[in-house]
Amino acid sequence: MNQQRFWVYLLCLAAAVGGLLTFTPATSAQTGAEGWRRAVDAYIAAQMEQLGIPGVAVGVVREDRIAYLQGYGVADDDGRPVTPQTPFHIASLSKGITAAAVMQLVDAGKLELDAPVQRYLPWFRLTDADAAAQLTVRHLLVQTSGFSEMEGYVRNLDANMDDNALEQSFRARGALSLHAPPGAQYEYSNTQCHLVKCGVSTPRCGCSPVDP
Repeated sequence: MNQQRFWVYLLCLAAAVGGLLTFTPATSAQTGAEGWRRAVDAYIAAQMEQLGIPGVAVGVVREDRIAYLQGYGVADDDGRPVTPQTPFHIASLSKGITAAAVMQLVDAGKLELDAPVQRYLPWFRLTDADAAAQLTVRHLLVQTSGFSEMEGYVRNLDANMDDNALEQSFRARGALSLHAPPGAQYEYSNTQCHLVKCGVSTPRCGCSPVDP
C-alpha cells in the first residue's frame, strides 16, 4: 500500500464518520432501516467520488448492537474488494480510543488526570527535572505537554515491533527535552499519545510501571 493510498483511506474514514453523525434516530424512524442504509450508501458513494477514495469499510453501531456493516470499492491495486473485515491503518484514530480508556480509568478511580506522569511511569525522565515533575496526564491528553511536533514524528520512524517497543523507545532516547513548559501552549505531538498508551496499557504494551 503506497503512502498516498494510506492517507486517502484515513481521510475516507474521517469523512464517513462525519457523515454518519448526521443520521439521527428521527430520520431513521421516518425512513425505516432500509431507508437510512440506502442513505449511508449514497453518502459514502458521493464522498468516494468527490475525494477520489478507492475503498472504505463502514460499521454503524446503535445502542448495543451492530446495525450495519458494508464495504465499498477496492482494497488494493489488484482490485480486491473491500469487505467489513478488510483491515485498515488506524493511525491517529487510536488517540480517541486511548483517551476513552483513560477516562474509564478516571471514572473507576484508578487514575487522576492532574497527577504527574511520573506517578504512573517513575522511570520517565526529562532534561528539566522540574518540568518532568509538573507534567500531568491531562497535559498529554490535551496536547499541552510541551513536546514538539517534530519529536513525535522522529519517534514514528522507530521500526521496533517488540511488545515493549514504546518503553524501549523512550528509554533509548534518554531524558527528553520540551519545546515549551507543561501547560503553556498547545502543540500536536505523537509523543504525548505514546506516553499515555505506555502508562494506560501497562503491562499489555510492555511498559514497566516501576523502574527495575
